Amino acid sequence: MSVTVSRKAEVNSATPLRTGESFLADLRASKRTIFVDGERISDPTSHPAFRNGARTFARLFDYAAAPENRERMTYTSPDTGGPVWRCYQIPRSHDDLRAKRLAAEGWAEQTFGLMGRTPDHVANFFAGYAAKPQFFAKGGAGCAENVVNFYKYIRDNHK
Repeated sequence: MSVTVSRKAEVNSATPLRTGESFLADLRASKRTIFVDGERISDPTSHPAFRNGARTFARLFDYAAAPENRERMTYTSPDTGGPVWRCYQIPRSHDDLRAKRLAAEGWAEQTFGLMGRTPDHVANFFAGYAAKPQFFAKGGAGCAENVVNFYKYIRDNHK
């Protein structure tokens, strides 16, 4: 089975970096069904079970999007020319690997290393998958291409 993700690759089509407010707005607008102790939660950003975690994630997005952290937390997408999270960077040199480490440290410092599964967690997995597409090519025609296309889509759309 082949899945194609269509996306614009124009330099002017770069998606702005996600901010804390855009993250919280997405949570408020989501169509998720969430229950806590039998109660349906309509807004996880204000419910006591989720609001502090949501605010912590929002602060991480704000930290990554802040102009003073741009060099540490982002790199330039080779497809759009816009800034994307450094956790999506496929390191090609010692300097690239060091830059990824510094970005990971930046996010970890914001939570004193106590917030598991921050947004860079899965992003780094997909960067690793896209770095070795030949592994996925073993799954049949199109598998490697699908992995790389999905990686590029999430990298350039900050999801």
